Amino acid sequence: MLQDALPREGLPYWILWLLVFVIILLLTFIFLRDKDLRRRLSYLLSGGKRKLLRLQLQLQIKREKQKRLGCIKDAGKKAWSLDLRPARGESILRELGALEDKKRSLQNEWQDVFARLENLHKKTGEIKDLSRRAVGEEEARKRPHEIRRHELKDKSRAVEKEIKAAQKGGNGAEAEDIRKTRLNGLGKDGDALAGEMDIVQKSLEESDIRSADILEKARVQIRSLETEIREWEKDKERIQDRIRETERLMNPQFEALGAIVNEDRPDNLELVGLYSKIDRHDKTIKDMTARIESLR
Repeated sequence: MLQDALPREGLPYWILWLLVFVIILLLTFIFLRDKDLRRRLSYLLSGGKRKLLRLQLQLQIKREKQKRLGCIKDAGKKAWSLDLRPARGESILRELGALEDKKRSLQNEWQDVFARLENLHKKTGEIKDLSRRAVGEEEARKRPHEIRRHELKDKSRAVEKEIKAAQKGGNGAEAEDIRKTRLNGLGKDGDALAGEMDIVQKSLEESDIRSADILEKARVQIRSLETEIREWEKDKERIQDRIRETERLMNPQFEALGAIVNEDRPDNLELVGLYSKIDRHDKTIKDMTARIESLR
């Protein structure tokens, strides 16, 4: 009972916080004095950043190597065009010579096909022009007949009106004779107009037939030429594919020749600029590689 009546005592809270603060100060002091600990902690925290930098540098190195390879290939092309013949590149030069001959032959073949296509397109245009001109001339010959047909229609309508008016003539024997005479004359006029109308209509129909024949013959010729053009276009595409394939086969040879030229560095003013570019790419690649090593 007496023990339960006594109040319980413990450490005040401020002493607990003071101890925590002292511990933090000690840890901070140790961290500041231990360089190796700081370096390891910094290395651990910067691991993700270093990995990202390495990936970026690796991509840049890849691009630089591609640019360098382009310069090497350009050096090989330039050496080939200048007829530089390094001793170590005889087999490469023979292969390039054979491929160049093949490419030249294909280009000549392509030029022949192109010239043939140009001629076929020209013929197609000439046929279209001739047919349009012929149809135009036929239309010009039709025009007077069309004008005459309109005139005949107008006259026929006028005669029909006169006939209707004559049929309403007055009574009596004399009036009947006049009406019959008039109707007889108008009938002959109508027959003459109808006969001429038949002749004009026939001429117009014949003109239309001639125009249709002209257009049909032109369509047949153009269709035949267009079929031939499509075939030659296919041949041209096949030749272009073979030229591209030959150029693709030449690229590795240019790269190999360019590598030899870069190693030998023959004196030539036209190659100096390429040498300088290659050296710059080499230095950039070397510097980036060193940076990557420093980030490991």
